[in-house]
Amino acid sequence: MPLHPVAPRASLRLWAAALVLIALSWALIMSTLVRVPEPPHERRAAMAAAPAGDATRLQALAAAQQVVPLVGLNTDRRQALHKPQVAHWEDPSGRATWAEARTRLVAGDFKPRPVPHGAGGRASAFWYVLPLQRQDTVQGRWIAAVGMPYLDDVQVWLERGDGRIERLQLGDHFLSEGRAINARHHTVGINLAPDEPVLMWVRVRTDGTMKFTLRLDVPSDYFNEEVSISAWLGAFIGVLALGSLSYVFIALWLRDLMLGAYALFVATLVMLYSGQTGLLIQLVPQPPWWLNDLAAGFGTTGPWYAGALLWVMALDMDTHQPRIARMYRLLALAYAMVLPLAFTPLYRHVVNTSFIMGLVSSPLILYCAWVAWRRFHDRLRLTYLIAFLAYQVGGLVLVASLLGWIPFGPLVDMAYPASTLFHTVVMALALAMRIGRIRDEHVLTAERAQANQRFVAMLTHEFRNPLAAIDRSANLLQALPQAQPAQVRSRTQNIRQQVRRLGTLVDSFLTVGHGEHLPTQPQCTEVPLAEWLHSLRAGLGPDMAERVAIDVSDPDLTGRLDPQLMRLALNNLLDNALRYSPDGAPVTLRAERLPDGGTCLSVEDQGPGASQDELERLGQPYHRGGQAAGHQGTGLGYFFCRQIVQAHGGQLSAHNRSPSGLRVTMRLP
Repeated sequence: MPLHPVAPRASLRLWAAALVLIALSWALIMSTLVRVPEPPHERRAAMAAAPAGDATRLQALAAAQQVVPLVGLNTDRRQALHKPQVAHWEDPSGRATWAEARTRLVAGDFKPRPVPHGAGGRASAFWYVLPLQRQDTVQGRWIAAVGMPYLDDVQVWLERGDGRIERLQLGDHFLSEGRAINARHHTVGINLAPDEPVLMWVRVRTDGTMKFTLRLDVPSDYFNEEVSISAWLGAFIGVLALGSLSYVFIALWLRDLMLGAYALFVATLVMLYSGQTGLLIQLVPQPPWWLNDLAAGFGTTGPWYAGALLWVMALDMDTHQPRIARMYRLLALAYAMVLPLAFTPLYRHVVNTSFIMGLVSSPLILYCAWVAWRRFHDRLRLTYLIAFLAYQVGGLVLVASLLGWIPFGPLVDMAYPASTLFHTVVMALALAMRIGRIRDEHVLTAERAQANQRFVAMLTHEFRNPLAAIDRSANLLQALPQAQPAQVRSRTQNIRQQVRRLGTLVDSFLTVGHGEHLPTQPQCTEVPLAEWLHSLRAGLGPDMAERVAIDVSDPDLTGRLDPQLMRLALNNLLDNALRYSPDGAPVTLRAERLPDGGTCLSVEDQGPGASQDELERLGQPYHRGGQAAGHQGTGLGYFFCRQIVQAHGGQLSAHNRSPSGLRVTMRLP
């Protein structure tokens, strides 16, 4: 997997332009659309009875009981109290008064609705009615917890049996101001007389995502359970926050953008859970009006833009899916530009758009992750796929429940938190693997830098020797105005030998590279070996060719090989064999058929041979045997040959000959 710890300069310019564009859009939205809400002057007010008197009240109570059963407040019925069924009516205009809503109830417009209730992002106001009656003599104080905590406008009416109407104004704007009960939800305390029938009216409106919850309980049980839930939420959010900070430091240390993108992604999850669960309001004394909007709003749409950047980098889309990568970057930029709309009534449009894009992009990103894993069969990409799959499934369940497509339940409520936890654990494992690869990449980069330095030094030295020999021969020819033919022939032969050696060095370095794997695959064809070997010998020049003897076991013998690459390998072996053999001693180039149907090519010299230790080290880049004293060599020739033979699917080996000499054998399939 290619890793890019340092961003190119062009990418930095694009990031800078994107940040400027985001800053300008934020300034425009904050200056023109954001309005500071006016704090309500009165949270609780006693209202006079409706003009219709007791008859109207009893009529409304009867209409409510026709839709949903009356809830008997009894301490022995905890489960029924926790999840009551309510009468529900949606006001699309969002302007209906309580009197108009009661008229709608009597007219039969209210329908039964189990809670929780999700309806996505809408401008409507939602009305809920619940008939209550105290049935025991032990407890007269009850708690009604209305949620979600981020809802913008929550109003509660208690229509009592004696005709009194109590109204409470709640909401996340100035959520902690004037509240009698400091809790995560919009919590209402209810005092009831024995057998007193009460109608509880709740009106909810929000600029974000509509999710209505209602819980009824006695104070002691409610607060005991809230302490436990808050502790678990605090631990969960704390782990996420600690993980985000850790990834920030590691990203800065390694200069890795993907780790930075994942740190941003986890930070948006911290904002999401702290804002939507109401825990942030409890942790901050007298919070400003915008704090919960910031956390809940940025946390709802933030994972989409942070996730878009994360997916592009994690799956290396710039290389394999460049068009999809550009699309996700544009989406991330658009999300980042409109984030300040979380402080405006227009935010619900952002939420709905993010839901739609999530439903579209989730299968697409899973497909990209699957393609990446299938292409490379890499454990890191498989880990990414598992993490993305878990998070996407949880996110889709959350979106479907908020839109009201699937009913809420314990499994649905826990799907997103559980998938988030599983995702973070798996991603922690994946990022640990990635950090290890980055570390190995840094070590490998350092080793390559050292190898390149050695390579340049070796290249300089090896090219200097033949060039110096050519220069000496040319100077001697120039210094002898009437040179003898034998002298001219000797100097010319030396020049040609050195040029031949230079050609072999250049071919080796350009074909194989800096001691790495072959950059190309062999293009194998059926080659008549006798004819091909004679043409190879002729290419050596008459001075070297006369020392090479060719022995082919069968004149019709053929071999399947790449003629160009194998010519380079044999030229390296012949160059070494001729260099280490005594002057005038022949070198044998042999070809024969193997019992398994393969082909064996071998080069036999009459040099000093090699020790057992040197035979074992043959093929290591830049290793030159002890017998190289007095001879020029790079220590790369045998290594190049092994790379070429292995690319053909064959094996290269070397053995000492008796009484002296070395035999290098190529076994090709």
